[in-house]
Amino acid sequence: MDLNIKLPTNLFAIDTIGLRDIPCVCKVMLDGDFYVIFNEPLFDASGFMSEFDKKEIDSRFPVLTGGSVTQYCNAAISVERINDDKYHVVSLKFFHSLDGWISLIEYGDFFPQGESKYDGY
Repeated sequence: MDLNIKLPTNLFAIDTIGLRDIPCVCKVMLDGDFYVIFNEPLFDASGFMSEFDKKEIDSRFPVLTGGSVTQYCNAAISVERINDDKYHVVSLKFFHSLDGWISLIEYGDFFPQGESKYDGY
């Protein structure tokens, strides 16, 4: 899974994107689009995910019903730079109000299905 994003060209954004578990907001749409949003106090930037399987996300995190958004939550992401505007996702966690942090991606791969709280959800 890769994050496609145009980041600010300042040292703060460059240093921050190299950290582990960067706070963000994730929004997965029913039509298959997946957005990642960074807000203040970090930096304002948003991008989209490519090369991901929506079914894998849906099976690991509860799906919202009745609208065009299937998941919309606070998240923590770690990435490795591929090129100027593309980053490989090393880890990704979504925050659930009742269960806390739920790992979706670890070490660049989806978290094992058998270890997910929402196996078969």
